Amino acid sequence: MHPPAVAVTRLLYGTGLGLLLGGGLGLQSGRSLTAQPPVLAGILALSGLFLLLGWLLSQGKGPLAPLFSNESDEAMAQRVMQEMEEIGLPLVLCCKHCHPSMIQITLMTTAGIF
Repeated sequence: MHPPAVAVTRLLYGTGLGLLLGGGLGLQSGRSLTAQPPVLAGILALSGLFLLLGWLLSQGKGPLAPLFSNESDEAMAQRVMQEMEEIGLPLVLCCKHCHPSMIQITLMTTAGIF
């Protein structure tokens, strides 16, 4: 499983390239960048914005970087286990031989909430 930042980066790149393709097809069919309303120019500008946001996120920078985690599965499992210990929820592992990177965490409380 990939970190959320990688998935969002791929989504941004795909959207940007799709918009760029759409803008290129519009130009090829004879549409003008200066037409009113400037839909084609807006599509190309959005394409550039999505590609830029994807590149910034892949570098760990930009406005989306704090919103999407870029940590590995093992680091995420360790962080979740530590947070659960801090708030006092008991951990039940899938078996006693689980490796930390493959832990399936089951939340159990006496109140019956997860």
